[in-house]
Amino acid sequence: SSTCHESCWLYAMLLSCLLFSIGISLQTPAIVLPLFIVGRFVAAFGSGGVLCSVPFYQSECVPKEIRGTIISIYRCFITVGLLMATIVNYSTKNLKSYSCYRIPISLQLIWASLLFTIMLYLPESPHYFVMKGDTDKAYHSQAKLTSSTIDHPYVDCIVKEIMANMESTRKTTSGSYIDCFKMGPQKNLFRTLTGIFLPAWQELTGINFIFSYRAYFFRLSHIQSPFLPRLYPLLETDYRPYCPIVWHKGFCLDYPAPCFQGPHPTPKSLRRTFLVFDRPG
Repeated sequence: SSTCHESCWLYAMLLSCLLFSIGISLQTPAIVLPLFIVGRFVAAFGSGGVLCSVPFYQSECVPKEIRGTIISIYRCFITVGLLMATIVNYSTKNLKSYSCYRIPISLQLIWASLLFTIMLYLPESPHYFVMKGDTDKAYHSQAKLTSSTIDHPYVDCIVKEIMANMESTRKTTSGSYIDCFKMGPQKNLFRTLTGIFLPAWQELTGINFIFSYRAYFFRLSHIQSPFLPRLYPLLETDYRPYCPIVWHKGFCLDYPAPCFQGPHPTPKSLRRTFLVFDRPG
């Protein structure tokens, strides 16, 4: 986040893709755990950078009328990626060579390269240029995002709205991280706590544990279930020590489908209702 704020979202995403690609390039040829762990460590910085910068870039560049939908679709395609990873891993699990993990890992380079190439043709966020005081570039950026000219009324309206919001923010905040923990007229403390505790409670549901270790945990616990025989083959490979993350066919097939209900426009009065009743499920 600090890198994005000091430079720009675009460069942050490009750097994140580069770091992720370096990490994958280290993991793919690894036949010993130390090199594999180093690759995971490097790739984690790239993955974290993308997860941080992409939603911010979307929120600053997408029109507010469809902003929530676009960001929700971004989250949905994360689950689609999990499903694709499951399919690839399940397809290569019986290979009696290092290809059983090299193929799934190396395929990640395709998506990193695709994102990197696309970002080369996209403009920087107009919010960034307004923050830096370069309104001319802000107009050009907004015009490119809307496929119009810099003198178009809509472009002028959007940039002036960004400038007004930026000026209001500067008057009410000091620009430091301390502002996140001050209530103020914009209720920053409430927003910060909401952003912290909702994801934290989501993690406490055990969702990532289910993704990564459910089948292995059930196997060690001698828990029998009708769907477990389909999951056991994922763990029965001579090259399991080189694959620290095991994906599970059963759960990933169930998870992406309901996820696509999120991008649909939801009345404000029903948002909390959906959130409350979705948690028990």
